[in-house]
Amino acid sequence: CKALYLLAGLGGYAGSTATPALARRARDAGLHTVAVMGMPCDWEGRRRRTTALRALESVREHAAETFVVHGDAVAERLGEGASIGEFIEGINSWLLRELDARMAL
Repeated sequence: CKALYLLAGLGGYAGSTATPALARRARDAGLHTVAVMGMPCDWEGRRRRTTALRALESVREHAAETFVVHGDAVAERLGEGASIGEFIEGINSWLLRELDARMAL
């Protein structure tokens, strides 16, 4: 194994704690690390946003490549009438497309 691809949602406890730790350990093991991460929407609150930004900063220190999907951008694309289910499906689809694109390189 020469590379590690991380796909994570930041802002919650698991994604914001595990993702930076995995990126650091992968770098220390000599792996090329690519992180594709989702950021919370503004309406999710300042605490989640702050937690996500701290995690993102740490991941960027350790991963060779990072790509961020912003929840607000997904919500804007879907429009005001989108349900929470459609939003979750939209952000998951966007994250997976970005991950697929990076794995194809």
